[in-house]
Amino acid sequence: MTKDGKEVPALSVVGRDKLPIEGSVGNGSEVIVVLELNGYDNEFGKGTSFRIGAIQVIDHVIFESTNPHMDSFEQLDDAEEDII
Repeated sequence: MTKDGKEVPALSVVGRDKLPIEGSVGNGSEVIVVLELNGYDNEFGKGTSFRIGAIQVIDHVIFESTNPHMDSFEQLDDAEEDII
């Protein structure tokens, strides 16, 4: 939501076929990014800002975590929601 109260649509991430991407987009993926440019002139100054409007993934590399701490977790079933 913007500071003016306007709702910002969720970011669309699609593949070459313009269908939603399954899985995370990892480093090394090639993408086309649509940027929305917005000019501003306020008490803090003048300038231009941008927001990512949409992403099309041309060459999809699946994200794989290299965080060594991720090995500390086990995969949980839906039935195991209240383990704490």
